[in-house]
Amino acid sequence: SNFPYVKYAYTLIFIQGPLSFSADYLNMANDSFIHVIDKFFASFMLIMYLLRLASLFNNARPSNFFLQLAAFCFALFSFMKSQDAQEINEVEGFKFWHNLWHCFPLNLIIIEEYDRFILGKYDAQEENKKLAIAKKKHS
Repeated sequence: SNFPYVKYAYTLIFIQGPLSFSADYLNMANDSFIHVIDKFFASFMLIMYLLRLASLFNNARPSNFFLQLAAFCFALFSFMKSQDAQEINEVEGFKFWHNLWHCFPLNLIIIEEYDRFILGKYDAQEENKKLAIAKKKHS
């Protein structure tokens, strides 16, 4: 895969993270230009994530791809619900749905760790079984 993982990670950590904190925590109830910048970068990062999904399509287990696609769709759904709540000044609904939107990276970590440590261990066991069978055939 030729997806720029390191640049993507640095952008999330050093740009999007502080912008999101500033917009959603420091300026939550204030009109601020930081909200515009935060939404711009969040949109850019979503486009980058779609490119990442495209690279996963051919380079990852189908289960990993579809779980990440489902997490992406749920994140978008949560964001849209938070925007709906914000439009009608429903503060509790906004907080609930917007927090779910921010769980997206955590959901991806859980999916990646499951893929790596659970399914990866299973793959290694299957590979070892195949090697053992091949050794027996050649013995």
